Amino acid sequence: MSDIAEYCSVKTVAKRLDCGESTVVDYTDRGLLPRPRKIGGLVRWKWSEVEAMLDNQSKPAGGREGDTADPILRAINGG
Repeated sequence: MSDIAEYCSVKTVAKRLDCGESTVVDYTDRGLLPRPRKIGGLVRWKWSEVEAMLDNQSKPAGGREGDTADPILRAINGG
């Protein structure tokens, strides 16, 4: 069983992705991460959806070897 909650706050998602909370919000706005849910007054991301979206984005997109569909890695590498 995973040590992460099924529904995560922006702080938890940011910690798991090793980025800032504003990056999580930005990536969500850009469609790179799934939209969170409102549970009562809380805003929570479903971690399994975050993982699935990241897994889908990090598969090779074709083209040259080493190319990636991961927008985070493309941005880091200047692409």
